[in-house]
Amino acid sequence: MPPVALRPRSTTELIDAAVQLLRQHYMEIVTASAIFLIPAYILRLFLPDVRSGQLPGGDQALLFSLGLLITAIFSIVSTAAVVVVISDSYLGREISIIGAVQRVINRFWSVFAAALLQSIFTFIGFILFVIPGFLCLAWFFACTVVVVVEGKTARAALMRSRQLAAGSVGRILGVLFLTAIILVTIEFIALFLVSIAGVFIHAGAALTTLGANLANLLIYPFFTVVITLLYYDLRIRKEGFDLEMMATELAPSGQPVTPSTA
Repeated sequence: MPPVALRPRSTTELIDAAVQLLRQHYMEIVTASAIFLIPAYILRLFLPDVRSGQLPGGDQALLFSLGLLITAIFSIVSTAAVVVVISDSYLGREISIIGAVQRVINRFWSVFAAALLQSIFTFIGFILFVIPGFLCLAWFFACTVVVVVEGKTARAALMRSRQLAAGSVGRILGVLFLTAIILVTIEFIALFLVSIAGVFIHAGAALTTLGANLANLLIYPFFTVVITLLYYDLRIRKEGFDLEMMATELAPSGQPVTPSTA
């Protein structure tokens, strides 16, 4: 049975369920995320410090862009891996870190393309008088989840996410906003503690940055957990996904059951 019941939830109940899942599977979630993020953090340590001023301006911009690109790509696949872990947990399936990693790698191009299109549309939306940006943020919030859970292409994932978000834009933005406030508060405290520790041990800029990245690694998965649960919440409300899962579990052995897209 799923550790957290499949049922529609209010915003605060959704956050509470995310906290429960995070506590129950924190090591698996952080491990799935770290597999992709730690190599990116280590690789960035070997890039010359662009803040030193010892490199030509063009090289500084190139290295800075390279570091951002590396982090962005690994963050995307890290998010996808966490989605797989949370999805399997929420549906009462056995969690496999190796299986989650393989699943993400097999869907890499679709995951990357969906995240890229989501970012582009949202960026353009914010340029166009801000409000379209918030609409895109709500419409395409579940793109990565749809790709890894339903196996859709990037373009289909955008359409599917918008379909799920229809009529629930305000609620989605409310959940995202509340989650962001929680994360920013926790991250501010964590970064403050990392900075204080860096001063005491006389850590250099690179080591302090690494500490901040590791703190982020331990905190940020919570956002992905909320997004994944919000995706399932919308499916439960609009498609009766909880009833579908119940029917599958109660079906007599050997009786065919219509397969779920999850």
